[in-house]
Amino acid sequence: MAAPHVSGITALIRKQHPRWSPSAIQSAIITSADDRDLDGNYPVDEHFGGTADVVAVGAGQVNGSRALDPGLVYEIDVESTPPIFAAWATPTGN
Repeated sequence: MAAPHVSGITALIRKQHPRWSPSAIQSAIITSADDRDLDGNYPVDEHFGGTADVVAVGAGQVNGSRALDPGLVYEIDVESTPPIFAAWATPTGN
């Protein structure tokens, strides 16, 4: 169910910041995500028990209002990114 929320937030960011690159928009969404639920609790890893890590839950719950004005955003370009990380940022043409 995250895709429609992220798509909507992306559209709002594009409207407010039309010159931002896709990587800047991605950065805004990821860096502004909430890492706790609405009650202030960290997510629980139901398989292993305890608090779930970022691998299990991703960046967190998207926060549209914070994503519109995230403060610092990271620009990713293939030329300045180590090859192991640049592979996912390279367009595939699909």
